[in-house]
Amino acid sequence: MPIDDLLRALRPIALGGFGVLAASGAVLFAADAPALATSWLFRAKLALVVLAAANAAAFELLKTRRVPTAVFAAASLGLWIAVAVAGRMIAYV
Repeated sequence: MPIDDLLRALRPIALGGFGVLAASGAVLFAADAPALATSWLFRAKLALVVLAAANAAAFELLKTRRVPTAVFAAASLGLWIAVAVAGRMIAYV
């Protein structure tokens, strides 16, 4: 399957997943907003989510320019793992 067809098929799923992530995150934030708003780790997690979204946007913009997709894939994997770790660590800091 050509990469463009694969991206066209998976993009709605990825955007839907990101929407669910944002909605559930907003609900969880509302449960303990005062404590989370002052947490440096929560702010770091939000920054990592923004970087992951920027990585996805950069991939979409640069995919036609011979930039190795493995670079974007590795960055995405690392960033989302860091988001998950930061999210778990919030409860312990």
